[in-house]
Amino acid sequence: MEKVAILTDWIRSMVAVTTPKEIRICLDPKDLNTVVIHSKGQLATSNVLLPKLSRAKVFSTLDTKDPFHQVGLDENSSLKTTFWTPFSH
Repeated sequence: MEKVAILTDWIRSMVAVTTPKEIRICLDPKDLNTVVIHSKGQLATSNVLLPKLSRAKVFSTLDTKDPFHQVGLDENSSLKTTFWTPFSH
């Protein structure tokens, strides 16, 4: 996370949710979701993937529990994810 020094039209409130194991930052991006341009590609289904896996000889693991933390954003896109805290934007 980085502080934002400029005004942005996309600022939203933040809510911190605590659980016994972690503190999570939650935002409501409904308005942003209405203007996002989604890719036209489709994810492969298990019917397509499983036959290919049967011929595989090497496997690895990938942590997909929190994939949203793994996506880099350009500066313009990152301004659309700005949220307000008591300390700064």
